[in-house]
Amino acid sequence: MESPHLYRSKAPIGLDPAVIERAIRLSTTQSANGVQPILTLKHLANQAGVGFVFLERVCDRSIDPYVIYGVRKRVGSSRRMIAAPEEQLRVVQRWLLDHVFTNMHVHSSAFAYVKGRSAPMAARLHLGANWMLKLDVRNFFHAFDERQVYDVLAGTGYSDLVRLQVARISTRHVREYLPWLPEKYRESRSQEGASAARFAHTAAEIDAFELTALPHDGGSRLGYLPQGAPSSGAISNLLSRELDRDLAELGISRGLVYTRYADDIALSASTPFSRKEAEALMHDASRALRKHGLEPNHTKTRIVRPGLPIELLGVRVDGEYTRVSRRVREKIEFHIRAIEKFGLAAHAAHAGFGDAIGCANHVIGLVRYAHDVEPQRAGAYFARIERAIPGLQVRPL
Repeated sequence: MESPHLYRSKAPIGLDPAVIERAIRLSTTQSANGVQPILTLKHLANQAGVGFVFLERVCDRSIDPYVIYGVRKRVGSSRRMIAAPEEQLRVVQRWLLDHVFTNMHVHSSAFAYVKGRSAPMAARLHLGANWMLKLDVRNFFHAFDERQVYDVLAGTGYSDLVRLQVARISTRHVREYLPWLPEKYRESRSQEGASAARFAHTAAEIDAFELTALPHDGGSRLGYLPQGAPSSGAISNLLSRELDRDLAELGISRGLVYTRYADDIALSASTPFSRKEAEALMHDASRALRKHGLEPNHTKTRIVRPGLPIELLGVRVDGEYTRVSRRVREKIEFHIRAIEKFGLAAHAAHAGFGDAIGCANHVIGLVRYAHDVEPQRAGAYFARIERAIPGLQVRPL
């Protein structure tokens, strides 16, 4: 935050002193709440280095600056729909991530999209487990909407209008319902009147509408949290804080360890657990998800019993130290052997990567992940990649 003295001295001549003092009060309050001050949409545009008119068009939903593509899921034939923001929108979403959302409190059980936390860290909390319940959330990102983003900003000190604008910038609106979105996005109630067909520019106009149906040109269908935007991961953690609290308390009440890595939920025990108790826990955890507007993906729900390998996020945890899972080892071996035998370019083309660099980054990422889990094993992988792809920075800096 800039010095209030300098702010006053730089104010335009003739500007009402009351306006200056109000801006200083708002900035001080917002800074005290841990977020970068945002007084207006133009203020945000200037700080992020993007065009004000562009942000206005994003907020009134007159443009859809995303590139949509599908990514094949690891299991099954369905595809994960990615909405990648175009450059200007990506820049402002990244600014909001760094200066707003990252500074807000996240539950200690959440390990994805949090600086200083990782999947191996989540797995280590389950070391020594001999029983585990694993749940997956259906349409995790898309389950969150612009109304929830607006609500989560309530404690920042931002005005209602700024909260609404940030919510719009952080979510994507579609004019036609898409079958891969949750049912709540199906309905679209038209707004009547000229003022309702455009974006509300004043707090009074905002108050005229129900925030369950935020107005924009073309109707009131809610915007969804897009998987692919740089800010979406952090926002999903903020919107999952109450879920994390409930599931953590559920775990504590039964002597279990709870972690969540994005949509991967795990509860584990080191003491005997009957099948009946496990099914009761699965029922209670699923009920907690539904309470918070999320739907469990039962096709990916697993109860891992004693005597079976217990793996979480590619990590074996049924012991005193973490080990790379067999599936991850086999994937790494497949890529390295193919690169050693056929070369990077040929393997990249055969395996369906867009280019050789993308393939190399994928393999190096896998090996670095293995290094975080089991450094001794990863050392041999690094050496083989360095021989097969000379000149690349392979080992972590």
